[in-house]
Amino acid sequence: MFRWGRDSSGARVKQGQEQWRGLTMDPNSARYAVDVISQGSKLLDAAFHGGGTPAAQDGASIAMAPGIHAPTDAAFIASWDKAIGKNAGTPAPGSGPRKFQVSIGPRPFALVDLSAVDVKTLADHTALEGAIKQKIKDGYAALNVPIADADFAVTFHQVATSGGQSASFLMIAGTKADVRVVPAADNDLAGPVMMGTAQGGLEIGAFATSRPAPTGSTYGAGKDGTPVMALWGDTYGDVADLMLDGTDNKPALPTGVVNGDPLYKSDATGVAGVPRWLQALAGAVNGTASTQPPGKFPWRAALWGWRLALVRTDGDDNTIGDLTGTPAKLLGAFHGNVRAYMLNAGGAGTFQQGGQGGADSDGNPLNGTDYDAAYLVADREIDIFNLLSLPPENSGADMTALWGPASIFCDKRRAFLLMDPPLNWTDAQTAQAKVSNLRIGLVKDHAAVFFPRIVIDESGRQKTVGPAGAIAGIMARIDTARGVWKAPAGVEADVRGVVGLERRFSDDENGVMNPHAINTLRVFPAGLVCWGARTMDGDDGFQSDYKYIPVRRLALFLEESLYRGLKWVVFEPNDEPLWAQIRLNIGAFMNGLYRQGAFAGIKPADAYFVKCSAETTTQDDRNRGIVNIWVGFAPLKPAEFVVLYLQQMAGQIQV
Repeated sequence: MFRWGRDSSGARVKQGQEQWRGLTMDPNSARYAVDVISQGSKLLDAAFHGGGTPAAQDGASIAMAPGIHAPTDAAFIASWDKAIGKNAGTPAPGSGPRKFQVSIGPRPFALVDLSAVDVKTLADHTALEGAIKQKIKDGYAALNVPIADADFAVTFHQVATSGGQSASFLMIAGTKADVRVVPAADNDLAGPVMMGTAQGGLEIGAFATSRPAPTGSTYGAGKDGTPVMALWGDTYGDVADLMLDGTDNKPALPTGVVNGDPLYKSDATGVAGVPRWLQALAGAVNGTASTQPPGKFPWRAALWGWRLALVRTDGDDNTIGDLTGTPAKLLGAFHGNVRAYMLNAGGAGTFQQGGQGGADSDGNPLNGTDYDAAYLVADREIDIFNLLSLPPENSGADMTALWGPASIFCDKRRAFLLMDPPLNWTDAQTAQAKVSNLRIGLVKDHAAVFFPRIVIDESGRQKTVGPAGAIAGIMARIDTARGVWKAPAGVEADVRGVVGLERRFSDDENGVMNPHAINTLRVFPAGLVCWGARTMDGDDGFQSDYKYIPVRRLALFLEESLYRGLKWVVFEPNDEPLWAQIRLNIGAFMNGLYRQGAFAGIKPADAYFVKCSAETTTQDDRNRGIVNIWVGFAPLKPAEFVVLYLQQMAGQIQV
């Protein structure tokens, strides 16, 4: 498990296992989680709990389609003789699957061919294990890759089932190493016996026990797969239901089976019982949740491979669900964990440092020094960006001291700042009275504020967050569909994937805020939309050229595009041939935008101009190595209000 640390600009982290998919706890891997997290984040450091590095266990690849037979060597041999060796295939012996590919530890995949293995001539499972092991060694010998007996083991894990039968599972274990299996190109064995994760098998990594435990309540494979393999010995009645918070979740039995049937028995469609039943249990939980009133049954379930996960959708981070009434054999293999990990000493449960009395902390809110350092890194490492938003104010930071430097950074990089409303904005009158405080130290024409906050669904729990991130998404969508000159507002600018707004505004309240450049989010029949497009320089009393967001962003787009498109000019002879080429290039660019509808004007001469000549670049400029280019454009300003004039005509008598 991890012990999460932080640097001077650290912030709180809540995380289940999904975020770390693709990382490994193998310290020799390039994807070692501790290194990837620490090196890839300026906000978070990671270290292995207890110091040092994780210790490897024996990894394994387990075939999850077992042989079912009487508990005798003869029955075992007869069962597997039909599945894997030279006699595999029914009714035509030798036509069945006999090959697979295996990788043990850092070695490449070797082809394992069991075509010559005559299973029926072998005495018992030990002899069959030895025969398969030899074929694996032969596969590596063909690659000239050394492998010793001590590097791996082949065993058949056997589970006693109801009715006096046994279930036997083919298992390849690597000594302190991972084992992976993939199908062969022909006569494949991996698919039919479910070996390898892509074929439905179970693979347990050498460093699996060092990973963070998944959040929620999970029925997993353990360190060697025993809990999952043990299910094949149960009957349908043994795991008939799940009792969560006193609510029974009982799935319907598959067609063709009864409670007393063993789980290895297939249903009427031929689907084996264990994976079918685990999925049915998850479906029963989700079915219960769908029929209950909101908040009555706050659970969801999923099947992650062979792991049945039951996750609470309400409560705080430390919430642990209540599993009762489930048969003890199944209940005892569940691991109950918190709803989400918490990076501080207040974390509960037994799978995180905070729950064990550790001294880890969720750190302090980011401050101006942290952001100044981040701007330096971004200026050096990020080639281009055009929108900036900061973490929400409810993170604890004093945002009023952060907006000014952020807008200055945007001004430097030709970007635009999207601001969340302060937490003390509780209504339209408060926002109108306090919006002027946000303008202190702000580059007003490079920023805009949006109000109110939005409500999102976070794993079934409603949470209020700032709207800036959603507005950035709207801008990206409209930039692509219409162009940067289209105002990111109106019925087309609907906010998607949210639950609602923290508060709603009337037309009159919007009319109070809009003249003061407060952009509101409104709920209309068309959906939840952004209903404002003014910069912080857009107060009706300012008379700014950059009153509107699309006008400011279009100017920034032109400036950035021309800056990047004219780099070829550097070190060219500064004379009329260069000026003519500049006019031609910029004119073609501006005309293309004009034809897309970016500018006002009925003809190009009304929409834009480009000047670069001896008039703009004097001899003194040329002596100093400067070429001056003047570009003007006629912006399209959004229609904020629709004014209707209605006149009633008196009836007239026609003669």
